[in-house]
Amino acid sequence: QRQLDEWTETPGMALYNALDRSDTLGLIMEGSNILDKTIGFGPKSALTIFDDPNKLKEASRFKNKSVADTLGGPTVGLANDVIDATKGLKKILTGGKLSRGDYRAGERLIPGQNIPYIQILGNTFERHVGDQYSWPNPK
Repeated sequence: QRQLDEWTETPGMALYNALDRSDTLGLIMEGSNILDKTIGFGPKSALTIFDDPNKLKEASRFKNKSVADTLGGPTVGLANDVIDATKGLKKILTGGKLSRGDYRAGERLIPGQNIPYIQILGNTFERHVGDQYSWPNPK
């Protein structure tokens, strides 16, 4: 039902996602996703011009990446996570308010954190403790 709703509410986005996920136009779609993440405009914008802008989403594999991550790859992404986790640690030590984004930056530094059963533990911890302490959601 969710896929049918996507085709009726945002047909341009549904077509874009179908082409992106099918890997028919692999390099073109990857370039489009990078352009969309870095400058906010690319072929996706042309396909989704008539769709409701409030219902558009970015490609899931780019959703949690920063622009530095996208352009520099995993090494730059790791350095970016170290910087963000250090800022989060500084917030803890100075009594500042820790956010979910700070938590996730620190979590990404843990080896094996994306193994499903370990990821479930991290997500559960984030949900329960974060909601208990009213952590704001990251942008």
